[in-house]
Amino acid sequence: MIIDSHTHVFPDTLAERAIAKLSVNSGLVPSTDGTVSGLIEGLDDCGIDKAVALNIATKPMQDVKVNDFALDTAKKYGDKLIVFGSVHPYSECMESELLRLKENGIKGIKLHPEYQRFEADDKSVFDMYSLISELGLLVTFHAGFDIAYPNSDYASPMRLARVLDRFPDMRAILAHMGGMLKWDEVDELIAGRDCCLDTAMCAGYIKDDTLMRLIEKHGVEKILFATDTPWNNWADSIAMIERLPLSKEEKEMIYHKNIERIIGER
Repeated sequence: MIIDSHTHVFPDTLAERAIAKLSVNSGLVPSTDGTVSGLIEGLDDCGIDKAVALNIATKPMQDVKVNDFALDTAKKYGDKLIVFGSVHPYSECMESELLRLKENGIKGIKLHPEYQRFEADDKSVFDMYSLISELGLLVTFHAGFDIAYPNSDYASPMRLARVLDRFPDMRAILAHMGGMLKWDEVDELIAGRDCCLDTAMCAGYIKDDTLMRLIEKHGVEKILFATDTPWNNWADSIAMIERLPLSKEEKEMIYHKNIERIIGER
């Protein structure tokens, strides 16, 4: 069994435009068309059992529409997708949207400091983190480098380490093995902490020995298989895990057991 812990989808009316814009900004070729049906078709074609579908409210007050879409997607496709909502930290609806997501059974949210334009460790967003922690929601953070914001450090391992220090009860997942292209900093500042790391977008970018070192230091029980589809693909991401000197049981933990455990904890 394989569960992809980090994928992205868009409403059908926005998907083509969103994928085109993001492709131009990143230079990446998408592996799906960005729609829910396109994601599910891709999962079935590649033998992936389930996926976590992440949404991002990139502007204040956008979170209501984003979460309407998330809730509708979860209702229609809950057998195949574990859908996360999102809030913008500077939205007037931030508190009410977090409560709405929790009340409707959504397990987590996605935050992307680069796209949402906030420093991860800025005190102005601490009330949001406090409520996320209180509600027991999972929160997947973009972590490290983002090709669209090459000079920004809003989600650096150092900033995220400060967040983890300040909010030890927050159930955090740091994408891209804790910091895309900043894995020496992850080794120094993040590895071993009480959070999960996902492998999104790592295939083709991280060396096998670096990945293995981080897994050993952080703990295999806190590593989640992920692709960042449509920006990476399942075949390369699976091959990356299969190359590692891990036992069958350890690979099963990464592929599905770890995410199943943390999704089911609250």
